[in-house]
Amino acid sequence: MVELSFLSLALLVLLLGVIVPLGSMLATSLVDDASWRPILVPAFGVLGMSALLSTMLAMGTSPEQAAWLLRLVVALLLVAWLRRGGLGVSLSKGGPFVVWATAYYSLLVGAAAFPEGTFADLAGGTVRRMTGLPIDNLISYNFARYLTEGISPDALEVVPTWSATSRGPLAGTFTAVMWLILGIRETEHWLGTTPAPYFVYHCSLVFLNLLSAYAVWNFAEQIFGRRVALLSLFALSLNSFFFINLFFEWPKLFMTYLLFAGAAALSARGMGWKSALAAGICFGGSLLAHDMALLYLLPAVGVLGILLLRSYRDEIRSTASGRFVAHELRRCYLQPAAAFVLGFLALVLPWFVFKKAFAGPSDARLVYLHLFCLTADQIENLRFVDVVRQYLAANDAIAMLFTRLGNLWFPFDPWHSGVTVAELFRSPYQALAKIAHVSFFQLLHALSVPLCLLLALGVRNAPREQARTTLRRFLLVCVGALGIAAVSFACPQSTLNHVWAYPALLVGVLGAAYAVDRLGSWAGLVFACGVALNGVVFLYAFWLSEQVPVLLSAGSSYLNALALYGAIALGSILGGLCLPERAE
Repeated sequence: MVELSFLSLALLVLLLGVIVPLGSMLATSLVDDASWRPILVPAFGVLGMSALLSTMLAMGTSPEQAAWLLRLVVALLLVAWLRRGGLGVSLSKGGPFVVWATAYYSLLVGAAAFPEGTFADLAGGTVRRMTGLPIDNLISYNFARYLTEGISPDALEVVPTWSATSRGPLAGTFTAVMWLILGIRETEHWLGTTPAPYFVYHCSLVFLNLLSAYAVWNFAEQIFGRRVALLSLFALSLNSFFFINLFFEWPKLFMTYLLFAGAAALSARGMGWKSALAAGICFGGSLLAHDMALLYLLPAVGVLGILLLRSYRDEIRSTASGRFVAHELRRCYLQPAAAFVLGFLALVLPWFVFKKAFAGPSDARLVYLHLFCLTADQIENLRFVDVVRQYLAANDAIAMLFTRLGNLWFPFDPWHSGVTVAELFRSPYQALAKIAHVSFFQLLHALSVPLCLLLALGVRNAPREQARTTLRRFLLVCVGALGIAAVSFACPQSTLNHVWAYPALLVGVLGAAYAVDRLGSWAGLVFACGVALNGVVFLYAFWLSEQVPVLLSAGSSYLNALALYGAIALGSILGGLCLPERAE
């Protein structure tokens, strides 16, 4: 366990050393508002290093040559960053987040390495056995193998029945960066894993996903205050849905972080074309992290467009009418819009070119499954237009309407809550099992009913204009994403948490913590009940369920780690509640 802790923390330091120098320089260059730069540093670091490797390989550089070039670039950037006083630039705005993130990162890495809690135990098979989830966590892993071993995506499927383009490339590309810098590579057969490369992969993906909590911390502290930031971290700490999506290596929470980073760039004071360019890069990166970002990008761009049009209209009305003034105003808004589109396309277009070259049947299968509820054997050798006609001919308009209304309501359907309460009287164990299960399908249970209530009250009663406006815009984007999914997806109850709800979960936690900050002690009691409920489900899902024999075989070290982490989390919540409310 000591060996594992040392290696995981050493790798955490290396991850920061790889991304922070480049990310800090780019954030300083593109965003003039210093208050929002910290949240953008990891985004630019990861995107910049991944783009550098992709460019090298596209130019015909061998993986061995790319490894040496990457090490040279990292060394030069680190020296330049230190000469510019980089040690004075912190990724976080305070010690509490550093302590929390380090403890949580250690818990996540340690929990994956069982039964002995050693470096050699951490492998892909252990993660899949512990979570009971499918082989999706090897998609990014094998994509990294394409890059580091010079394997053509045409030669091997990334995992059985899936092509290399079925998921975004960013997590796999960044993993390849870390493998090449460290000089390691996978030597096991395809779909197999060995400890060293999988350890680096797991730690890297945990780190990337944990950046979503970093985004929550930054937004909460910047807009709502330190107390809300601490409460948000505490709520996330004991949320089983959040934990397993950090632990299981699909990059959906990393995608969520990039969406928040793009929103931060758009929130910068005096936003010009550079900040808009930064926002476009982050939004493009979110789409490369996971295709699910598209659900949120569409309403986000819609909200941004409305805000720009309103601002443009107000300025036109407040100035003397004239062709020169109107021309200047158009230039002020067209330049940022063009920069945003340029930044977005600079990342997305190369990926679409790659997809066109290596797309497989699984890509179309996902589209047909979501849009028409059809399996691969039902759409074989059919064009998209033919599938649309077939779907419309086979389904009644009223039935399609009710399916979509049901999908819109499904994430908040309280019926499952009633069933769970009924189960509680017959068997608490069965009730816990049901809650743990539905938390992966419904936002109502992933967030918890008390926190959903506080979120609604916080939006309704928030007296602080800037915070309320920001929270409502976030929620508008989240509701818009749900609306797009509900309208587009044809299968009943297809708006599942693991399909759409990641940004919505984090915004829900922010809103609930904000309600506590504004509504007083009774709201704090409701908040505590919601977090406690999530904590019970968390303990059931990972300690009291069928995983008990496996986890307890690791000995008391995990119990000690959990006790230590619980003390840190408890200290955070007590410290947050003791802080005075921020003055209006």
